[in-house]
Amino acid sequence: MEKNFAGRDLRGAYFACANLDNADFTKADLRGADFSGAALRGATFDGANCEGAIFTAAVMNGAILEGANLSGAIMRLAHLQGTYMPNAILDGADLIEASLNGANLEFASMVKTNLTFTKLHGARLARAVMVGAVLDAVILDGTFIEAADLTNAILTRLYARGADFSYSRLVGADLSGATLERASFIHSDLAVAKLVGADLDASDFRNARLIFAILDGAKGKVRVNSETKLFGISTEGADIAFLTPDEFESKSESESDSDGEDYDE
Repeated sequence: MEKNFAGRDLRGAYFACANLDNADFTKADLRGADFSGAALRGATFDGANCEGAIFTAAVMNGAILEGANLSGAIMRLAHLQGTYMPNAILDGADLIEASLNGANLEFASMVKTNLTFTKLHGARLARAVMVGAVLDAVILDGTFIEAADLTNAILTRLYARGADFSYSRLVGADLSGATLERASFIHSDLAVAKLVGADLDASDFRNARLIFAILDGAKGKVRVNSETKLFGISTEGADIAFLTPDEFESKSESESDSDGEDYDE
């Protein structure tokens, strides 16, 4: 099957279940095209217009989509591991249950994108714009999200152990029920954010802004410093210890020694 489609007008084309591994769609017009179940490993979509295209269950591992327009695209259950998608436009796209482990989405626009149950382990989302995006029950363990805009994003039931949200904007974001152990929010803005019932153990909020944030029922030892803004926060039913870095290290060492003594016995 032909695999060089660079620059072609392929609006509404039907490629469902086709073998298009390593195909070239650079700057092609693919608006409304159907790639359901297609094999697109290593395919190139640089600068392509894929607005409203269908990629349901497509296998796109290692594909290159730099600067591609995927606004409103349907990518449910798509396999996108290791894809290269910096500066891609995914506004309003449907990525429910897609796998984006190890993907590069730096500087991508994902306004109101639906990423429910998506896997983003080890992905890079630095400076991505995700205003109003839905990331319910998403796996973000070890993900880099530095300087991203997650204003009013839905991050409920998020799994983000060790994730780096440094310098990000999470104003009004909902992180209720999120697992944020060892996550970094250094210099991040979480004003009026919801962290109800969140696991914040060993998370780092130095120089962060949590003005009027809701931490009801949250738990864990949290790193803060004199620059952390905690004015007006709600901690009803919470089990949180706000500790300076020195206090945190001291408490951790004390607990470690205690565990060792229990073991010796």
